[in-house]
Amino acid sequence: MGEVGTILITGAGGYLGRYTVAAARARGAKVRAVVRNVESVPGNWKDDPAITLVVADLNTSGKALSDALQGVDAVIHIAASLTGDDAAHGRDTIAATERLYQVISANPVPVVLASSMAVYQGRPGLINEDSPLEPQPENRDAYARAKLGQERIARAATSQGISTCILRLGAIYGPGRMWNDHIGPRPGPLLIRLAGAGELPLCFAPHGAEALVLAAEKPPTTATGEVLNIIDDDLPDASTYLAAMGRENRPLLTLPLPWQALRPFAWLAGVLRLPAPGLLRPATLSYRMANRHYSNARAKATLGWEPQVRLETALGKGAP
Repeated sequence: MGEVGTILITGAGGYLGRYTVAAARARGAKVRAVVRNVESVPGNWKDDPAITLVVADLNTSGKALSDALQGVDAVIHIAASLTGDDAAHGRDTIAATERLYQVISANPVPVVLASSMAVYQGRPGLINEDSPLEPQPENRDAYARAKLGQERIARAATSQGISTCILRLGAIYGPGRMWNDHIGPRPGPLLIRLAGAGELPLCFAPHGAEALVLAAEKPPTTATGEVLNIIDDDLPDASTYLAAMGRENRPLLTLPLPWQALRPFAWLAGVLRLPAPGLLRPATLSYRMANRHYSNARAKATLGWEPQVRLETALGKGAP
């Protein structure tokens, strides 16, 4: 964009979407907030004349979406499924992204895609933007497969002249969303803590939102497909994260369990071709639990972005 103007944000009513709308408005941008239903709309939006609500399903509301795109300077595409099977992800992530790019192709504008660190191969060591992506998506969970597919769509659109910046965000956390699969399953009051000494690839929601808006403001010179990892500084391991949560937010019981103990069960499920959750898929298990650390240096250099809030403070901050 170069200058702050008008940004269309898909998935604006979701957890990260609300923070992104707030970040865009804080930087003076006008927002066209695309939501699937009005129930997800925060009450304070109606008092802000710079926020225009667009109620639309990306898969079916072509005319409404086309109208909303008129005069915008950039699109931040967040809308996607976070849970469910391949059918749900295929509809809400893959098909929705394909349809969005189809509509944009009539009047191309730069796109910032909210992707995920889940696209990387599950291996130990340093993970940066040059690390290999998952080579066998069929061995991963539906979410990872959908995000890999979404990025393929974005790269194809870039080759057709639609500039896209892909931000691979870490596990989004903040008030009301403190748990993620890198720590381990939490049945009821019990947490089965599987993670070891590796860093958790976390992204505090306001940090991710700011990065998305900064990327939308960055003036594109050519149809590029830039990729940036968006994770916090000083990433904790699971024990440090749990300690930072404070006693009132921790589960009543915590059972530490080496994540390698699940490998035989994951192997057996694969041999028997049983439907298995993510943690019983060897490739997914390795991605979530391997001893890794992460770099956000490229995002800082490219966007001038700096995570400002420390972990202990982030876990106590309120939502917008």
